[in-house]
Amino acid sequence: MTKRRTQKTHKPSHTRQSLTASGWLEPKCWQISKIEAAEALRMPVNRLVKVYTKQHQVIVLYLKKKGQKCSSFFSYRLFGR
Repeated sequence: MTKRRTQKTHKPSHTRQSLTASGWLEPKCWQISKIEAAEALRMPVNRLVKVYTKQHQVIVLYLKKKGQKCSSFFSYRLFGR
């Protein structure tokens, strides 16, 4: 006969939180310049229109190669702060 191992499912005594939810990081307060964003995204500075931060992400408004505006969301982890 083989013995079966039963897995105990238990709730951890503490719940894990993200660094932003726990208050260790506050990317919303960061002032990321266009130069910093251009370096992180490997994009020419003249293509960046606006960079602003939200609680969990950085939003970058930039120009496509044909001159059209486009926006994208990026993780704050991409930036070296």
